[in-house]
Amino acid sequence: CGGGQLPCVNMAVFVDDEPVFRYSTGYADVATKKKASLDTIFRIFSMTKCITSTALMILFERGHINLDDDISKYIPEFANVQVYKTGTSLSNLESMRARGPVTIRHLMTHTSGLTYGMWGEHPMEKIYQEHLYTDTWLFDYTLEELVKKLAQLPLLFHPGDHFTYGLSVDVLGYIIQVVSGVSYMDFVKKEILLPLGMKDTGLYVPKSKVNRVATLYSTGEANGFGLTPDADVVQARGLGELPNLHMPGG
Repeated sequence: CGGGQLPCVNMAVFVDDEPVFRYSTGYADVATKKKASLDTIFRIFSMTKCITSTALMILFERGHINLDDDISKYIPEFANVQVYKTGTSLSNLESMRARGPVTIRHLMTHTSGLTYGMWGEHPMEKIYQEHLYTDTWLFDYTLEELVKKLAQLPLLFHPGDHFTYGLSVDVLGYIIQVVSGVSYMDFVKKEILLPLGMKDTGLYVPKSKVNRVATLYSTGEANGFGLTPDADVVQARGLGELPNLHMPGG
C-alpha cells in the first residue's frame, strides 16, 4: 500500500479452521484518508460464484437435482436451445438447433455456451448488449426475468464444446430458487450464511452499514489504481467470512 499500488489490504490466516492472524492496512478511501479495517465492506464480484455453487451442491447432496439434468427441467424456456450461426444483431441473427441440452454440469463448468456480452469480438457479445443490458453491467429486471431473457438468445457454441466465462452461474442461482421454492438469497442465507455466522453478508448493504463500504478502485492508472463505478459488495474478513453478494454469478 505504501508504494501506491494498492489502496488497502485485508488478510487472514487460518490453521485447522481457526483464525490465527488477521491484519488490515491502508485506506478504505484514499481521498479522505479513511482507514480500512477488518470490518470494511468490499465488493467481491465473481467470488459470489463459489457461494452459488455451494448452494447448488447442497441441493445435489439432498437428492433434489442431478448434475447432468437438462436445465429445461427447471427452466422450460431452455428447451430446444439454439446455437449462433450468423448475424451481427438481433435483426439479422440466424441460429441452429444445439446438438444437445444445456445441463447443470455445463453451467457449473462454464461450458454452457452462455457468455457475459462484455468481452471479445464475437457478434454475440454485441447481441447480448442489445438484448440484456440497460448499461454496462446493469440489469433492470429480476433474476427470473434475466434468465428468461437469456434463454431467448442462441448460445455461442454447442453445450460442452468450449469454455466461456459468463452468466452460467446466474442461471444456477435461478435453478436454486425453482428447486428450493424460496428466493436465492433466502436459501443462501439459511443454508450457508447464518450457519457460518456471516452476519454482514447479503445482496445489498443496508443504510446502517454504508459508511463501512470501501471506495472501488481499479488498476491501470499512473499511480497504480483509479476510481471505478460501484458494483457488488461484501464484508472483508477473508474467506473465513465472505463478503456481500449482488447477483448469484457476480
